[in-house]
Amino acid sequence: MSKCDKGSTFIWSVLVANGIYLITGRSLWYTQFRLDNR
Repeated sequence: MSKCDKGSTFIWSVLVANGIYLITGRSLWYTQFRLDNR
């Protein structure tokens, strides 16, 4: 059971990190796009 918990925790941490990376990357790209478009 602990092994399953560790696996699900790892999957959740990867998902959260991936979501944060996507959000920050998208906002950075959007800011760069706005600066270039000005």
